[in-house]
Amino acid sequence: MKEESKYLKDNISDVKTSIINNTENRNGNDKIRYIITILSFIQIFLSSGIILGWPSLANMIKSEHIFKFPRENPTIPSLAEEVYLAELMNSSLSWQMFSTIFLGFLIDYFGPKFICICQLITTIGTTLILIPERDGVIINFSYIGIILQNLCGCIYIPTFIHMSNLFPSNKAMIISTLSTLYGFSSCVFLIIQFLYDYFSIKFNYLIGTLALLQGLFIVFSFMLPSETFEEGDDCGFSLSKGGFYKIKKNIIINNEINDSFISKLKLLIINTKILINHIFSRLFLFQFMLGVFTLISVNFYLSTISLQIEELSHLPEGELRHNQGYFWSTILTFIAPFGSLIGVYQGYLIDKYGLTLSSFVPCILLISCSLFKLIPYVPIQILTFVTYTTSQEAIFGTIYSLIAFNIPSNIICRFSSINLLLQSYPAGYFPNLLISLFFENKLTFFQINLLLVFPTFIITTLFVIYLYYKEENKIIPNQIDEERVDLV
Repeated sequence: MKEESKYLKDNISDVKTSIINNTENRNGNDKIRYIITILSFIQIFLSSGIILGWPSLANMIKSEHIFKFPRENPTIPSLAEEVYLAELMNSSLSWQMFSTIFLGFLIDYFGPKFICICQLITTIGTTLILIPERDGVIINFSYIGIILQNLCGCIYIPTFIHMSNLFPSNKAMIISTLSTLYGFSSCVFLIIQFLYDYFSIKFNYLIGTLALLQGLFIVFSFMLPSETFEEGDDCGFSLSKGGFYKIKKNIIINNEINDSFISKLKLLIINTKILINHIFSRLFLFQFMLGVFTLISVNFYLSTISLQIEELSHLPEGELRHNQGYFWSTILTFIAPFGSLIGVYQGYLIDKYGLTLSSFVPCILLISCSLFKLIPYVPIQILTFVTYTTSQEAIFGTIYSLIAFNIPSNIICRFSSINLLLQSYPAGYFPNLLISLFFENKLTFFQINLLLVFPTFIITTLFVIYLYYKEENKIIPNQIDEERVDLV
């Protein structure tokens, strides 16, 4: 950061520092700020974290018998089919996180407008689910569709996180809302399953409607600004300028400097050094450990919730046992989004009390989840599911706030991409490893869940201690440095 400041002071001699007076147009800009933010919220809801609604989608896939696994009873999925779908979810998430390394760098290079390509991929994926597996057809379009539909999900939050700079006094709350909507998007498939089960609307019609709604946001994405918003910036809208555009509030940079190849090259080198320093920092290590372990725990639980409830029901194999798992997994998927609303409240707590104090509650909830899973009583799993969803959204709200408070806006997508890329392998491999312990090694879910209790306690405790250390040493800033000038 010091190198960047020195370079800017030495080289920007002809910067025009005229103050932009926005008071006359403030009401108009306020409306535009709210419009772009609300539309971004809706886009994340429809497109980002759909994988969290996997239990509902999996139930419909099994009902439609999209993957042609042999069944003894046509109405009851085989165990092999259940395990295949659980592994497909974890593989899809792993691909989602792996893709962020490319998408993050592209979004940082081309600006937020590049998210229109991600939205296109998501829409194509949703559409491909409509093509069922057929005998003699080598390509499994539904499998590819599920992968593509979730491929870009993780990149939506870091792409839109810069919009929190439009609301400086409520920055953490906006960030936490973005993170929460990733979880709340499980409602999408929950609503679809409700219409499918109770109104007998065809699966193809419902998925086709979702694809159409997602397609509409390709247009919105194309109208996003080509630059990220910095602290204190405002937003305008003009069709002649291609849609939404950034209004610099305090500083106007001379175009000659902005367009200089040497200046851009030097800033690229400086920003790369800053990025590397952040990657090899304690901040990265501790947020990575908590984030990846939360993903492993939650994804294993989500992908096997139906099987776990079937085991806890103590019913013999058969239709009644399957119906029990189907019923409770649907109920839990319905409850989950409302539990995730606590993520928005977490943002309020961060703005008011700081990261350390606000992180106690989600970390305690995560530890509680690991213990609740051990209680062999089906209704307790409702509490476990809600607690998991609540703690997950609050934890990721805390993590993204930590990142946004410490990482410059112009490299935040690259930082998040590398972070998610490194998380992709363990987040995909370990849930499938735990599933194999059940399917191949014949361990019970109780035994598997017991293995996760101790690391949950250790990792959450280390994270809270780290935040306390940073705040005690005043390393976490309360706001982004207003003196920093960004030329990229």
